[in-house]
Amino acid sequence: MNNTETIVEINSKEDVLKVNDKTKYIAISINSSDNDLVNYFFENGKSYLYTDMLDGKSSYIYANYDMFRMGEEVIDDIISGIDPSFTALEKVRYIYIFLGTRICSDINTIAEKNTSICFNDFALINNIWGVIVKKRATNISLVKLFMYICRKVNIKCDIVCGNMHGKYVNKIYLDNSYFLVDLYSDLYNIQSMFKTKYFGEYNDDKLLDKRIGYIKEEYNNTYIDKVLKKIDYTKEDIVYVVLTLTSKFLLVNKIGVWELGKIYTDIFRKYCPNYDIKINNFYVYDNSSEKEHFIVISYNNKAYGFNYRKKRFVEVNRTVLLENIKKSRIGIYENENFFVDEKEVIA
Repeated sequence: MNNTETIVEINSKEDVLKVNDKTKYIAISINSSDNDLVNYFFENGKSYLYTDMLDGKSSYIYANYDMFRMGEEVIDDIISGIDPSFTALEKVRYIYIFLGTRICSDINTIAEKNTSICFNDFALINNIWGVIVKKRATNISLVKLFMYICRKVNIKCDIVCGNMHGKYVNKIYLDNSYFLVDLYSDLYNIQSMFKTKYFGEYNDDKLLDKRIGYIKEEYNNTYIDKVLKKIDYTKEDIVYVVLTLTSKFLLVNKIGVWELGKIYTDIFRKYCPNYDIKINNFYVYDNSSEKEHFIVISYNNKAYGFNYRKKRFVEVNRTVLLENIKKSRIGIYENENFFVDEKEVIA
């Protein structure tokens, strides 16, 4: 069967006429947004699988009808939450912060952390509807989602390559100028309610962030800085002290695991620069045989992890941890500098 008969590319309302009884897959262009097209497939598209299409190129990563519909409904909710009085800049910032608080990176799709990547892990979150429903993203799926929503509110937004390693960022056009934003790299800052680092020149605009509801008065950086400047860094349990104090400001149970590791990497580099503190990524297999990611923070043969039931950091029994690693009950992600020799761990 001709592949063009089973896949229909939808760029405009006229393309709906191409859909026939042989059609199985719908590729919807995200270069422009047309709510009438989306509503058409809400009503008439239950039997199809959906993929996003950018500049005429399909990702060939498909979402079923339920995920497509749920994703579009969440996007509508995001847009309906935008105050009509917001300026264009405020709209973009609102979308940036909204997505950043609800979407996390997935270590299981990061090449340098895995010997192989499960296609299902990758496929579920590599289209715009999977991202918003599963609340996990890859770099490319997040920049596509951000662009799609911006264009829905009439903000010109493109996707460009941000560096020589193939990292993608968004280019925002406002008032006859433009600036670059990198939401994927800023997820951990947003989830900790810190100043962002990758939103053009507007990262510490408190008036802007108060206006959109990101902060009330100050960023968490400010509050944490005041507390951590007062403590005695000669204490033997300094790592636990820092974890306990900072977690009073951070909603740790709502922060992605990868993002949590990045947050504390920044904190320890700033306040404990001469301490050999390790933050390592581990996993266990859940009931569906998927890797469940967690981090361990270690210093001086002591280790700590976040207990989600108790909602606080607790000490991890190092002996038990090593024993579970040796018995393959716990796995270590690739390129981890753990606090014991790797050969000893896996021997």
